[in-house]
Amino acid sequence: MATKWNVIDKEWASELVGLRMKVLGSFWNGLSAQERRTFYGGIIKEYNHDKRRWLIQFDNGDEDQYMRYDAVLRFADEGADTFHDYKLPAIPIPPPDDEVMHDNEIFVIDKLNWTEIIPGTDNPPEVPDMEPIPYTGEREEFDVRISEEEINSMKDSNGTIRFMNVMRWCLPRFDDGETDLFTWQAHRMSNYLRHLLTKQLDVTTNPPEKRFVPRFFHPLLNEGEDESKKVDIEPHHVERLYGVMMARMLQGDASVPDMYTTRSWFKHNAPAVESMPRNCLQDLIRLLHFVDDWEIEEDENWDDTFDYPRYDNHEDDNTAPHRVKFGIIETEYVKRWQQCVRFGRWITADESRLAGWYH
Repeated sequence: MATKWNVIDKEWASELVGLRMKVLGSFWNGLSAQERRTFYGGIIKEYNHDKRRWLIQFDNGDEDQYMRYDAVLRFADEGADTFHDYKLPAIPIPPPDDEVMHDNEIFVIDKLNWTEIIPGTDNPPEVPDMEPIPYTGEREEFDVRISEEEINSMKDSNGTIRFMNVMRWCLPRFDDGETDLFTWQAHRMSNYLRHLLTKQLDVTTNPPEKRFVPRFFHPLLNEGEDESKKVDIEPHHVERLYGVMMARMLQGDASVPDMYTTRSWFKHNAPAVESMPRNCLQDLIRLLHFVDDWEIEEDENWDDTFDYPRYDNHEDDNTAPHRVKFGIIETEYVKRWQQCVRFGRWITADESRLAGWYH
């Protein structure tokens, strides 16, 4: 189907040849953080009407790149002397006579051939009524997919089901079910802590006043330090963090100083204080991470710096950066919830794909 970006007047599009461009590195996937923040100058070399794209030639000799009009409009160099010589509307100028592209062919729409459909009449009689698709699922209600053994594992010595055990059961697993959420996330946060500490060794780019100094954790020992001084992020730290954040929400998202205050018991959050020291909580909030998404030097060996394997989405170069950051954990949450619930008519994991969901 034709879109506003593909209905283009060829004559007008060809007039954009020669337009200066200033393309931000984030336009491409797979670049380093520094490259994504860099602008690359270029010029429109030609227009390809079959592709509905403009070919950009870059000043630094990089490979020419085709761009759709929305990208051309976004990255046009407004500081160039010739910028105002070109006509750059918000959407492409369409061809004359209402020509519309469809399946790579051009058709001219003749308004005299249009047929008006009048509701409540037999004009035209062949137009069918649209009825909702009937629901064809196995059950009306939903239930929980859990075994008797799993239910018993949630009970304490008195036979009472504990909330923390229910929560653990609902959380996602990683590595084909071998790694629980708290262990997996502790590894990601531990890697990130080492990344922050090691990248700060370069004084020219990270002066002392801008460095991150952990208040509680101490994963890298100085020369001569005893092994007992080492404090790394462990699964129980992350589990306690989840509990403290829930306690914080129940208190109305109080600030960390208010939660740990000893001057007002109305603000003091006893469950949080009993769970972990304030310094530990502040470090964990700063280090909260779900993917090893930073770049390392070409001559650097990952295993020499980090204790845990790299876990990222770099093999999917078409994923937007903000989706990569949370994509792994979101996917595993969805998988786990689908394993926990037998869906019915009134609850589903994907309403748009279930016949009759809107009935």
